[in-house]
Amino acid sequence: MNYFNKTPRYLMIASTSFFASFLQADAVVEEGLYRNNLKNRFLTASALPRNSSLHSSLVLEQWSLAPDKNFEEPSCQKPNSSCCFGIQDAKYVYEAIFESSIFDHYYLQIAEKAVHLKHLSEDIKTLLAIPSQTPEEKRVLHEILLRVLRNKLDKRETLKPNEQEDLDTLSFYLLADAHVFPQQSDIMAEYLDLSDEFIQSKPLSQHVDDAFAKLEAVFSSTSQYQKKDPNYFDLHLDGFLPTPLFSIDSSQYLYMFNPMIQDKRSKKNTINPIFISYLRHLKKNNQKHLYINVQSRIGELEELAESAEFKGTFFIATFNKDDDFYYQENAWELKSDASQFKKNLMQSFCECEERVQWPQELLLNNWYAKLPSIFDQIHAEHFHNAPNLDAEKRGIFVEIACARLVQEIRNFYKPDYINATCAYTMDRGPGQYAADYVYELFEKNGQLTVKEKRSLLTLYFISPIISQNRPSHEYRVIRLSAMLRVLFQDDTSVVEEFERKRPVQFF
Repeated sequence: MNYFNKTPRYLMIASTSFFASFLQADAVVEEGLYRNNLKNRFLTASALPRNSSLHSSLVLEQWSLAPDKNFEEPSCQKPNSSCCFGIQDAKYVYEAIFESSIFDHYYLQIAEKAVHLKHLSEDIKTLLAIPSQTPEEKRVLHEILLRVLRNKLDKRETLKPNEQEDLDTLSFYLLADAHVFPQQSDIMAEYLDLSDEFIQSKPLSQHVDDAFAKLEAVFSSTSQYQKKDPNYFDLHLDGFLPTPLFSIDSSQYLYMFNPMIQDKRSKKNTINPIFISYLRHLKKNNQKHLYINVQSRIGELEELAESAEFKGTFFIATFNKDDDFYYQENAWELKSDASQFKKNLMQSFCECEERVQWPQELLLNNWYAKLPSIFDQIHAEHFHNAPNLDAEKRGIFVEIACARLVQEIRNFYKPDYINATCAYTMDRGPGQYAADYVYELFEKNGQLTVKEKRSLLTLYFISPIISQNRPSHEYRVIRLSAMLRVLFQDDTSVVEEFERKRPVQFF
């Protein structure tokens, strides 16, 4: 079989013999894994040195979800003009994953767990056993593994039940059971002083402000990572590696990618089959996943949640944190009456066609009837029932309300796993689970320990750094910092770890 007679939309070349022998094994990549004929695209099969011990070549296709109205395009630098002359010197999204120890720790854990899957196919086990050295090799390995796994999941019905089960377990490992938050923290420590003494020296809100200023200065002179093909969106294939972040009571928060795959040219939207396989693992083990979506509604995921297969296993709630009311701008900017604001807030959280959606079980549990009392409580506790609130305070009110509603939903469903995700999980998503984290600590303890403050800085700032080589968006940092000032009036006191039981625990 000639593995290079199928064309991808771009070419990635591994510069060593890393994959040479593996690529020639017919069991590895089945016919049809790569699409489109090579003819008239990039290279002919004869141009690729199949057997060279110094140079093996791998053709890969980029699947990436192109932003439509549901997807906020990330801020990007202008493409390097050298690309027009055939000089491929740009770095692609998630390059930091492949350049750092994150990739190695992640896949070492996956490989160790996969050894115990007796019915996992040999080609996947072989992939997991391949040593990789360079960032290019690591990216190639990651993409091949995901493509092989997706191909098998697409043909799931042809497999035996125990083979299906092992694939679902592997999907669970990939999405929820490889712990690399410590490695993310190591990267954060390269840019910020995270020592105990420094963390103790100022309020958390000031740390957030100063961290942004420092990161903005660092990355102002660097080029942002680029997407290989802007016509596709597929964060997992691009290099997004999910990991557990922290737990609240019995729920584990996951750093999770948007599971939609979209081809802008064909307008085709699909759900990542590995995400569906992960849900099958949860269903088999009587576990639940709550998906907090902070962008526009995603009909495919809502349909998945209501499907016969996953009803009772997968739940999704949507509130879009990217409109004029959320920012209290334009038509809302001067409307300072607090009573009217709470009525408007109630209306903004009512289900609508594009922005808001709640799981059916919540609606049947008188969800809307509970909201006014929740907003009154926030008004009294954090804003002293002030009759008028300026735009900044109303924005903070909205942020606290979002965290409080997630808390209510979490307490209602008691999910085993939960994620807060936007389009790219770089700004809105991290902002939501950072808000969930600090609000829970405020409710239970009133303040954060030094370790928790240090973890929060990584939790909030790391995603855009490792995904796109940029700092977080300033306007979202300002909102988080303002929320922290309201919640923690004086958070400079040192809280010993052993003084109280922790309701929240980082992995």
